[in-house]
Amino acid sequence: MYGPTWILTTLIVEILIIGYINHNINMYGMAIDTGNKEVDDLIVRKTSFNIQEVYYLWLTVTLFSMITPACMYLYIRLGLLSPDIKFMRSFAVYGYSTISYLPAVALTLIPVSSLKWILIIGALANQLVMLHKNFEPMLTETLENLPAST
Repeated sequence: MYGPTWILTTLIVEILIIGYINHNINMYGMAIDTGNKEVDDLIVRKTSFNIQEVYYLWLTVTLFSMITPACMYLYIRLGLLSPDIKFMRSFAVYGYSTISYLPAVALTLIPVSSLKWILIIGALANQLVMLHKNFEPMLTETLENLPAST
């Protein structure tokens, strides 16, 4: 069960690093556009590290990575009455499905806004396909075993 946890931790660290690099690239571009010769001085003045942002990012990713599998588990267990589902399996499948965000976040260094959105939406689509492929056999079996309603 360490895999999903480390994938999510890696995602948090990668978002912080890529965000910092993107910020510096934007500051450098702004300095060139304004004709400012002291680019390094501008980057240092405009760059500040805020530990509160790190905490909010960690809290958001952690809560989302626990609430989403819990909702999937509760829906399958209580809504579809499937005794086969376990929370740890739901957590593991969800955690491993987030792997597609790692290259997508790294590729957000490309300075085209629409391409950034396409990459993130592509990672989301990949995640949904993986979740569908992992849960479909269990859901199909559960739905076939449900009594027919009259």
